[in-house]
Amino acid sequence: MKPDPRVQRAEKLVKEALRLLAEITAGVPAPRRRRRRRRRFQLPRILAALRDGASLKAPAAERDPRLPSLKVLAKYRASNRAFDRQASEILKERHRAAARMSRQVVAGAKDWAARLPGERHDWEAIAAKIEGGATIGPYSPNRQGLPSHTIIMARRMADPVFGRRVAAAIAARFGRLRRKAYDREAVLSLIVAGAVIKAWPPEPGMPPKYALDRDRREDPAFDVQVKAAIKEALRRRRNRMKLAKLTADAPWRIAEGAVPKSLDPEIRDDVVGELALLICSGEVGSGPEAALAWRSCRAKLTGHRWKETSLDAPVAGLDGVRRIDLVSADAERY
Repeated sequence: MKPDPRVQRAEKLVKEALRLLAEITAGVPAPRRRRRRRRRFQLPRILAALRDGASLKAPAAERDPRLPSLKVLAKYRASNRAFDRQASEILKERHRAAARMSRQVVAGAKDWAARLPGERHDWEAIAAKIEGGATIGPYSPNRQGLPSHTIIMARRMADPVFGRRVAAAIAARFGRLRRKAYDREAVLSLIVAGAVIKAWPPEPGMPPKYALDRDRREDPAFDVQVKAAIKEALRRRRNRMKLAKLTADAPWRIAEGAVPKSLDPEIRDDVVGELALLICSGEVGSGPEAALAWRSCRAKLTGHRWKETSLDAPVAGLDGVRRIDLVSADAERY
């Protein structure tokens, strides 16, 4: 009959326990586990490696010998505040330098143009080919060695100078029939009033955003006007937000205090009402602006009134007739 393996394991454990007990009673020291010696890094050398631009995420075989692993570096920074501050400053400066490098762009391009492909191409020659009749389409046999359609269109969006040349060449070839004309002055007024440029579908009277961006790229003067309109819209919005924190009758009280009491009573109430409407719309702020804006309101309301004029002034609608010609010869003279 074979012995039970469980009994054999139990006997072996009992023998091992008795042996250990005998060693303890005899005073024999227990064997100690040999400690693994860890490599100690010098903090100044770590800082020097960080200043030199050594990568922290490189594999162990490719890592700078002066740098520890990310885990060990985190322990050093947690245990030494001065070292942590110095390392943080170095890493922040590295990030700032990387951000500055990413913002460097080619001449005449937008901020994100540096990340576009196509820097190895001669864009002057490409623009000359397009103006000479080369086709941009990807499946056209008349491409004349142009780069891909994607690169050309990306460059057209990024570089205003190249974009204007391509747009002029395409317009001369196909015309501008697909473009819908819109009143720019009315659009600027809508933007000042608070119209959302990115809204889709566009708000009534507003062009699509892509059309507005295209015209801003092609016409720098119009771009300046749009920026000024956006700035004015933001100013009015801030004025309305400040006004929302006040009571409901605040616009009337501000206008009442801004218009002087010495004004003609027949016109003062109208000036106060007009100024209160401007304050509600945000066109006039609730501060010192109201004290100066009431004059424009008075001029607007009294512009249609009678005023002095010359007798030699021509009469509207009657060619060659002056006001003095309408005066009767036997009229009383004062």
